[in-house]
Order: sequence, then C-alpha cells, then structure tokens
Amino acid sequence: MYNDGTRNAFSGDTGSVRPDITPGPIPAPGRPLNICKIQTDEDLREVTAHGCAQFPLEINHDYLHSFYQRYICCHWHEELEIAVVIKGQIRYRLKERIFDLAPGEGLVINSRIPHSAVASTRQEPVLLTTILHPSLLYGTPASDIYQKLVCPYLNADALSGIRLSPSRSELMKQIDALFAEKPFGFELRIKGLLCGLFADLLSPCQDLLEQSRPAGSESLTRLALLLEAIHGSYTEPLSLSALANQICLSREGCCRFFKRMTGKTISEYLQDYRISQSVPLLAGDRYSIEQIAQLVGFGNAGRFSAAFARHMGCTPRQYRQRLLQNPGAAPPACAPSDNIKNLSSVKQQDFAQNCTDIDKAARQGPGTGLL
Repeated sequence: MYNDGTRNAFSGDTGSVRPDITPGPIPAPGRPLNICKIQTDEDLREVTAHGCAQFPLEINHDYLHSFYQRYICCHWHEELEIAVVIKGQIRYRLKERIFDLAPGEGLVINSRIPHSAVASTRQEPVLLTTILHPSLLYGTPASDIYQKLVCPYLNADALSGIRLSPSRSELMKQIDALFAEKPFGFELRIKGLLCGLFADLLSPCQDLLEQSRPAGSESLTRLALLLEAIHGSYTEPLSLSALANQICLSREGCCRFFKRMTGKTISEYLQDYRISQSVPLLAGDRYSIEQIAQLVGFGNAGRFSAAFARHMGCTPRQYRQRLLQNPGAAPPACAPSDNIKNLSSVKQQDFAQNCTDIDKAARQGPGTGLL
C-alpha cells in the first residue's frame, strides 16, 4: 500500500490532551487536511492492516501535524517500522529509550515495541515511514534466516530501536521510489535492498544475536515436522493431539514450543497460512467464496470472511472485486472500519461477535482438539 499523506483519516474528539505540543503552521496548499489518528485496541495494538498478503509492505509520507493533536500516539504492531526524517526534527520514544532525529536520519523500530513521536521544534516534521512484516525478510519460520537472524533480532530488547545513518536513509528513499513507480520486478528489488540493509545493521550485533537464538538442531527438526504437517494438511481440520504426537510432546508442550519458535500460536499460524493460500484463488472467478473457504480449510464462508477481514482489512468479496477491477496490481488493504461502517448496528455486532468467537477458538481450541 502506498499513501501520499497520512495513514488513517479520523474525525472525532478522543485521546489525551497534549498541552506541551506547540501548534504548528497551517498546512501548505495541496497538503492532506484530514485529521488522522492511529487506530488501536485496548492494548494499544494498531488494528489497521499494513500492505497485503502477497507483499506485506506499506510506505507512508507522514506529516506530523496532520495527526490528531499533532503527535503520533503510543502504539505497537507486529510489523517492523523504518522512519526517515525528510524535514524538521522529531523525538521518538521507544519504551524508556529516546531517539532524537534530524533531517536525513532514520530509525528502525522492532516488532511489538510501543512507540510514539513528537516534534522537537515548531517546524512540522515530515517522515518517510516504511512498515513491513518480518516475514518479508525470512519467508518461513523454519528457515535459517529466521532462526539465526530474524528471530533473535525480534527477541533482543537491546535492539528495540536502531539508528539509520543518512547514507542508509537514502536507501529507504530508493525503496520509496521503486514502490511508487512499480517497475517490473520491483518486489524483488525492494526485498533485496531490505535484506541487505538488515544484514548490515545486524552484523555488528552477532554476539547479542547468538545469545538470543531460541533453538538447537533438535528444536529445528521438530519445528520442520510441525510446519510440514500444517502445510500438508491445512485444507482439513487439524488435530492438535496428532501434531503433538509427531514431536513427542503433550498438547500443552507442543503449543508452548511452537509459540517460542515462531512467535505465534499454532492457531494463529494456521489461520494466517490458510488466508495466504486463499489469495491466489480469489484472483479469478472459478470458485465461489464458499468453495474457497472449504478449499483452504475454514469450513464455511462466515468463518473465512471474518478471519480474512481481520487479517487483510477487507472481506474476500471486496478483495476479489478490487483484483478483478485492477488485474495488473494487488489492491491495497482497506482500513478495518471501512468494512463495517455501512452495516446496521445489529450486523456490526454480529460481525464483531464472529471475530471474537474465532479468536476465542484460536486461543482455546474446540473440545475435539481440532484446528
């Protein structure tokens, strides 16, 4: 997704008052005038989808004074965030750490790190913000890239934020240009640049990463067995007991092991994988939504649609319509609120309850132990 402006249009009067924020100048002509607020849940987790399943990356041009009360409120997300200051000066707070950035400097914010940002001077900061899911770097959790590099990095508290030099910030501008112009093979070029960037950033931290590595060869073998079973049988109900038996652990031990190795529960990973497998099927009109739900293991269209909307930001039907209208490019994910704002209050409650039921099932599992 590419946004030339700020992230989420918002109108309303919520959030805490920040009297320490000095009002800035009136936005210049041509600037987005929407008041924007990052949408979060009660745990401050951002609920807006970033990018899409085929290419989980989003780039924003953020004008700080266009955000509600002219600062970026505290929030976190699963994705990595790379912010580069184009104009002005800005102060980021990551937990207890402070990063003051000037034009040309940047900051890499790790996954699940609460962060906020305020202007350091009266001049309005302008940011180039790239948000990407870590899987764009490593592919599958069983890969050496994930186990040796990405997983230790994600779990290293000391690497919650990494500064970018001006030369490395220039690389992010190259990525921005590629993402905007979308020449042939731009996805490979962007992935290559990002992998090179993180290789350079993590090279000085080898000792720290070695201490944070979660697994030995036996654990990697067990994980590979679980992933093989999930990828080979995702179209059918999966037995948690059968998965656990494959690696000689109890059901509870299997769940703890998978969470430690991948950062996700088995149900979360399985749901994400099923959704990713549904995307190519939505590109054509050979199968109905109900048929696709069955083909990828959801069992019925209601469960599939609710899970897809929560993951992708739009329903499978909306996603298919956008693909058919624009067959040359993947459609951007829409904000979750766009999917239910036109429904009646009763249907909104049903939609929310359906999502809640799926989350509850994912956490607890049905009584049969099927996933």
